[in-house]
Amino acid sequence: MTSPAPTPAPSPSQVGPCTGCQEPTVRYGPGGSPLCTTCAAALNAWRDSQGKPGSVRA
Repeated sequence: MTSPAPTPAPSPSQVGPCTGCQEPTVRYGPGGSPLCTTCAAALNAWRDSQGKPGSVRA
């Protein structure tokens, strides 16, 4: 079995503040999201508890 190729570090132009907590996160480009993984997980947990459809990609 082979291991997956390492993910390259994002360029500084793709990094910006999380809209929830202001921590640096990849906001632009492939895989970008306005929320960091912590804030996206918290939002998805809240949506699940409220019975709301959809999830946020982090």
